[in-house]
Amino acid sequence: MKKLKLKPLNFFHVRKYFKDAPIETVVRIYSVTGGVPMYFRLFKGRDFEGELLKLAFSPTSILYEEPEFILREELGDVHRYYLILEAIALGKHRISEIAQFAGIETKDMPKYVKTLTSLELVRREVPITESERSKKARYYLNDNFFTFWFRFVKPNRGKIEIGTFKMDWAAFNTYVDRAFEDMGQQFLIELNRAEELPFKFTKIG
Repeated sequence: MKKLKLKPLNFFHVRKYFKDAPIETVVRIYSVTGGVPMYFRLFKGRDFEGELLKLAFSPTSILYEEPEFILREELGDVHRYYLILEAIALGKHRISEIAQFAGIETKDMPKYVKTLTSLELVRREVPITESERSKKARYYLNDNFFTFWFRFVKPNRGKIEIGTFKMDWAAFNTYVDRAFEDMGQQFLIELNRAEELPFKFTKIG
């Protein structure tokens, strides 16, 4: 039997789900959960900061160990993959930068990246003016929650588990700024499809 791979919903679907919440709250929820219904439906859209702390930063919460469960199920030995994903989440997007952070020889990186790409956890992007074979490629996490988790939850687990963790909301707002770029692209794509722009584009990046 053929498996049907479901794609995450886009920002506009999430906005419809939280139709009564302020748009700023929906942007923040989407920056954490992406379009994965299992994740964003855990939020009520009333008290974002309180809900996020309860859902992601409590050792007994459903999201606290979610990426670990997924990676162990898919990969088994996850140590090096953890380091690669953490490197990308922390803003290291070149192969050389990721390899240095993870302590992996650059020549060995393709096999790890290929596996993560095949699982659709990581995507490869090249500048819009470059060919697909360009050496200027960058690597990004596809899943907003993985990006959030490796950026904020994983590095703070020791503090979380002894009850001394304090959320850095300024750093979180900077993170939302970057996630908002993806929402902006989705908005432009929808306008392009509806032919509501003063031009028609065939690539975006």
